[in-house]
Amino acid sequence: MEYGRCHERMKIEFTAKRLKLTRVVIALVAISLAGYVAYAASQLAVNNSATVTISSGQNLFLSPGQTSTTICSALTAGYTESPTISWGSNVAQQSTQDQYACLENTGTAHTLAVSTTFNSADGTLNIYSGGTGTTALNGASLPSSGSILVHLNWVVSSTAPLGTTNFTVTIQ
Repeated sequence: MEYGRCHERMKIEFTAKRLKLTRVVIALVAISLAGYVAYAASQLAVNNSATVTISSGQNLFLSPGQTSTTICSALTAGYTESPTISWGSNVAQQSTQDQYACLENTGTAHTLAVSTTFNSADGTLNIYSGGTGTTALNGASLPSSGSILVHLNWVVSSTAPLGTTNFTVTIQ
């Protein structure tokens, strides 16, 4: 006598009602999975850093890490010739990121020229003078011994490539 062995093939039969219920469950799982993938794609981080380069001989110095309400002056701490500004590692696609820095001119008055290596695939980089984000820094006049608040406004594209993004902003 043998136990535990099947001598016949087992058949699983679904009634019409159970077959319909199984299809609904599979559809709900597929929709949930698609929603999760879409959510995860929009929440993944775009890692980045920016190097702000001040052209030599211009007597310009930058102090990063300021706020939109900072009143810049010669007394503002942390001025340097070539700072690195970092947005950190949790920049999400389809977000807006802001950084502020004070720009000090220790030389004669001149008009600022701004250029960047920012890639348009990452979104849009706006560079303003002042904390309100309405006046472009490029072409702004900076008097002798004057200071100005620089506002870097990054509107991150919803299709920005994931991974590290580096770009340079040159102020001269």
